[in-house]
Amino acid sequence: MSMRGLKAAVPAALVAALLAGCASSSHSSSQRTSAPAVSSSGAASSVSGPIAAAQTTFTKYSAMPAPATLAPLPSAPPQGLSVISIGTPSPALEPLVQGVKDAAAVLKWKADAITASATSPAALGSALQSAIQRKPKVIMLFSAFPLSLFDRELKQAKADGIYVVSFGGYDYPIGGSSPVQANANGQGVTALNGKLLVDTLVSLAGHAPNAVFVNDFAVPIWFSITKAYKQEMAAVGGRYHQLAVNLADTGTKIPQEIVSYLQAHPDTQYVVLSLDAFSTGLYQALAAAGLSNKVKVISQAGTGPAIDQIRSGQLTATVAIETAYESWRMMYAATRLVTGADMSCNECTELGQSQLIVTKNNLSLVKGNINNFPFDTSPYLTAWHLG
Repeated sequence: MSMRGLKAAVPAALVAALLAGCASSSHSSSQRTSAPAVSSSGAASSVSGPIAAAQTTFTKYSAMPAPATLAPLPSAPPQGLSVISIGTPSPALEPLVQGVKDAAAVLKWKADAITASATSPAALGSALQSAIQRKPKVIMLFSAFPLSLFDRELKQAKADGIYVVSFGGYDYPIGGSSPVQANANGQGVTALNGKLLVDTLVSLAGHAPNAVFVNDFAVPIWFSITKAYKQEMAAVGGRYHQLAVNLADTGTKIPQEIVSYLQAHPDTQYVVLSLDAFSTGLYQALAAAGLSNKVKVISQAGTGPAIDQIRSGQLTATVAIETAYESWRMMYAATRLVTGADMSCNECTELGQSQLIVTKNNLSLVKGNINNFPFDTSPYLTAWHLG
């Protein structure tokens, strides 16, 4: 395994339009509850051009997406199989692992998890080796590192008859003869998140405001998000500003780095976080610096605390992702593999993604955990012949 010093990353993503041919898209406007586009003042928008287009997208993704429509498997999945989830230490990993456990419980599979000892390729590779030695039927590999770093381990898993479904897979073939048979949250589907961050920003402000994009730009999983963010910012006539941070500094150095940037750039109106976890300690730091009422914060992949933060006004909006249910989609792919179902249909190997833009205006849509929309497991139960 090479490039062991590559920077770490956590997942930022999830999934809702699985399997065209095996599942229909949940992103069509007819499948979302409509609502008027609004500005930060709550007034209906009357602008035209790129800003209006951004507001249309904002409105669409502020409505609850429809649950996936999944094609039934040829037979019910066998019981008693084992699945092991592997990832690096991060709160963002927890709902993904829990989703695997919840789906496994329904299937009567045994689910275990191995958390790497550190956020590094070497530590994740070691965890993957440990999982392979336990010989599960399926491995769920949550990694934002290039999968090519783990080629030796992945080939060993295939030789041992272990199916691997990845999350955030990058720089590695998926499906066919590859050791990795399906992937969620890939580059092809996460780009939309970057666009949605800008469309949210523009819709709430009513124009393209002065905003700084905070990201660890060395993390492969965010390459497409960054590219899409830049493209959409240019499309709406805004200027792109960025602040590079290190993911490993989450909750420690990042809050002060953001404060220092804001003090050096006092005309900044919005802080846009590529990952909601970057807000750990941020609101306290903003308050201490007297900046709480001078800037607004928008994030991607809001987790549990985001609900209260939006309600209190600390967080203006988050582009939430269907974290728990993305795990169910990964498990759906796994059940297709173990039952010998066709994996050649569109998105059977590259799984889709679902988002919900959450603000104070639609906070009532979120029930319990912000990551658990659209709150319906029945399509999976039906596809598995269990409902």
